Amino acid sequence: MSTFPTTIPTPTASREPLPVLPQVFLAVVGGLLLAFIAFSAFALAYQARHEGVIFPGVTIAGIDVAGLTPSEASAKLWENLPYPEQGRIAFQDGTTIWVATPAELGLVLDANNSALTAYQIGRNGNLVFQFFAQINTLRTGKDLPPLLVYDENVARAYLTTLAATIDRPTVEAGLGVNGVEVTLRSGQVGRTLDLDATLALINTQVQTLADGLIPLVIHETPPVIFDASAQAEIARQILSAPLVLTTPPQAGEPASWEIDIPTLAGMLAIERIPTADGEQYQVAVSTVYLRGFLTSLAAGLERDPANARFIFNDDTRQLEV
Repeated sequence: MSTFPTTIPTPTASREPLPVLPQVFLAVVGGLLLAFIAFSAFALAYQARHEGVIFPGVTIAGIDVAGLTPSEASAKLWENLPYPEQGRIAFQDGTTIWVATPAELGLVLDANNSALTAYQIGRNGNLVFQFFAQINTLRTGKDLPPLLVYDENVARAYLTTLAATIDRPTVEAGLGVNGVEVTLRSGQVGRTLDLDATLALINTQVQTLADGLIPLVIHETPPVIFDASAQAEIARQILSAPLVLTTPPQAGEPASWEIDIPTLAGMLAIERIPTADGEQYQVAVSTVYLRGFLTSLAAGLERDPANARFIFNDDTRQLEV
């Protein structure tokens, strides 16, 4: 009887493929991690390269300060922005002109803080925000205005000095008599420099960082009576000769009376009267003084009325009045 070996097959373990989604997730996470590491390394390297200096693309008033330390940028600003010390602002009043520098009006360049502001560009926020700010500045540029300090009190003090030569009071024309001389004072238009309005113009001008001409804001106040020369001439004519009063001649009585110039000067009346344009002086002989003078003459001039009479002269055989 023959015997044959019998082979019993052994079961083998089945091999199933891993799910695809976890592999993709791991790949994405790994890629992002590598990208972040690369980004961080590049950002840190870029910042390290510009450590202590202003990032590329930053300018101040058009002045390139990239690659400079804040102190170097400050010195460059002083050199290239001389407007406060060398600028010219002129003030005009008619044909008179005064010239001042912006510094004399209180404008000062703050170069140090301007440079520090430029240095902070790309250095605020987290690393990502800083890096994108640095790249954006490099790509499009960042121009900053210079920091200026304007002290209005300095400008007001300067204008106050100008006002001392500009301001003047309103003066009414004057007319009078001193002895036998007619006195005349011309009127004067009052002028006042408007400090606040002119300060507003200065504030606007200095912000342009350019030279300019500023017309001073001046308010004028005319007098009610500006000129009394015509009335003064009338007074002089009155006092040019004595005043003579005459009556029809009477037998045995004077026919005229004279008021001398000194007496006449004391009788002048100068008054202000209203007109359509305001007021003016009126010159005349005072009726009060003239009435007193005429009253003193009245006693010698007055007489009662008498009817005319006539008689018949027997000797001449004529009628006599």
